[in-house]
Amino acid sequence: MSQILAPHNTCPVCQSECTEEYLNTLLTTFFFPLPEKLIEKTKKEPFKLNICQKCSFIFQVDVNKDLIELIYNEFYKHYNLDTSVEFQEVYRERTIEFMKEMLSPDNEAQVLDLGCGEGTYFPFFESLGYKCYGIEPSEKAIIAKEKNPNATISPKFFETLEVDEFNVEFDVILMNWVLEHIADMDSFFKKLEGYLKKGSRLIIQVPDIKYYMENQLPLFYVHEHINYFTKETLELLLERMGFEIIGQKSGTSPSIIICAEYTGIPRKRDVDHTELVRTQRSFLQENIDLKMKISQVISEYEKVIFYGMGLLAFWIGDACLEVNDLEKIELVDDNIFYKNKMVPLFNKKLKIFPTGYNFDNTLILICTSPVYHEKIRKIISEKYVGNYKIAFIKNNILVVE
Repeated sequence: MSQILAPHNTCPVCQSECTEEYLNTLLTTFFFPLPEKLIEKTKKEPFKLNICQKCSFIFQVDVNKDLIELIYNEFYKHYNLDTSVEFQEVYRERTIEFMKEMLSPDNEAQVLDLGCGEGTYFPFFESLGYKCYGIEPSEKAIIAKEKNPNATISPKFFETLEVDEFNVEFDVILMNWVLEHIADMDSFFKKLEGYLKKGSRLIIQVPDIKYYMENQLPLFYVHEHINYFTKETLELLLERMGFEIIGQKSGTSPSIIICAEYTGIPRKRDVDHTELVRTQRSFLQENIDLKMKISQVISEYEKVIFYGMGLLAFWIGDACLEVNDLEKIELVDDNIFYKNKMVPLFNKKLKIFPTGYNFDNTLILICTSPVYHEKIRKIISEKYVGNYKIAFIKNNILVVE
């Protein structure tokens, strides 16, 4: 029998018991290209989200521990967004610019990158004079150490570490794409206290579901993401955990970045975000009309290309199309890391964006977030010729031009 993580309905942010079901569906196990031998391990699995009626926080319940372990242990090594050029252009440089505003050079400072991946942020911290530590339970810990020989890196899960793993109280802790994965928020922050001191600064980056909703990106949920933050709910959580918000950046990208300073004094605010709750519920309802429109438009073309393996591609395949429609979809991307890998749900190989195509009656549907759209349109104009249309989703409308 599968073990269940986070089975309770209490809101992890404000601790309210006033939570209700937000979404209950079957969701494909993993949404990025994989080697063919792993495709058979992907299938539709139960997925359930609750929403807090007071603070509007959305969180996953009845999380299957065995499924999460499969994703992290076997699938995540084939997921490289943290080092792809396109991802770094949008997220890494933006994050570094934010940290330049929040942090000062200090030859005595010590920083912990919790979930450091391949250690892409260590060179920035070393430029400030910081001594670098990292925690990375995946095979990327080996790469991180090779690229950053001066860094001290633990190849373990944070939850299994002893409090004195490094015997350091850190001046800065970076948690980049971490907090959305945490099943037990209170236990996590209780353990984090052992690495903090008064005045320690915490830099957090998480997906921003408000951005997804405002830009009408229908599928913002995946099995491995347990928590779905807005700026308001992330600030509320950090205040309850004893932090004071120093700065934040949101609204221009599908992520929130927040800097908070540890005071050790928890502050629990009573809030009423019922209007945001209504907005979040309306968002799901509005997607019904969008599904019908997408299905209709795709049926009108002999060939359809999905450009980019963003979550939108999977939402369309999962929610909008029949089996015969899936057969005429061609999947392309620029990321050579995914060359010759199979795409779950579609069960076909991803093609690296080719040149010299001459199309007749073809629809090219951009399936990435809006921050990439202009760049992609330029690439399409340079590489494609013939009779084709470009489509994308804007303001809950499928635009074809």
